[in-house]
Amino acid sequence: MFCPNCGTENQKEVKFCRKCGVSLALVSQALTGQLPEQTLSKHERRELRREEKRNRPPSMEKGVKDTIAGVGFIVAAIAVFFFAPAGKIWFWSFFFPAFGLLSKGIPEIMAARKYAQGQSLSSPNQVAIPPPPQAIDYRAPQTGELLLPPPPSVTEGTTKFFDQPNNRTNES
Repeated sequence: MFCPNCGTENQKEVKFCRKCGVSLALVSQALTGQLPEQTLSKHERRELRREEKRNRPPSMEKGVKDTIAGVGFIVAAIAVFFFAPAGKIWFWSFFFPAFGLLSKGIPEIMAARKYAQGQSLSSPNQVAIPPPPQAIDYRAPQTGELLLPPPPSVTEGTTKFFDQPNNRTNES
């Protein structure tokens, strides 16, 4: 087998090139037709999961779960306010997850109901784009269609002195 980096001939069972040290494992696997599956990086796997999550149909169960959890946080905030020592100082921190869960749960329930009724769902990432305006005819006007007289020339009035007789006398 030949090294793909430097072209040196190596034995079939070696894992590295004897001249440049490049790994020959993929070369031997390619010759036998047993290439490994391409592994995804951590970032690519995360993006793939996010894409799958965006494309999944809405779930009534997830919406109800998030809504109940949000209401639970509100109840916990009220309990902390009245029953916890110094609860009047930090009870408000429970409202962050409460409103976050409510803002995910209620729209999920509404979308699941629409989905169950067969209505079309618009993606939350889509932006409504108005239709393009009607085309306006911007053709150049013909000579007879001009409404205003043409503008005066830049040189108009600058050559009027060429036709006047010279009244000066030559003083020599």
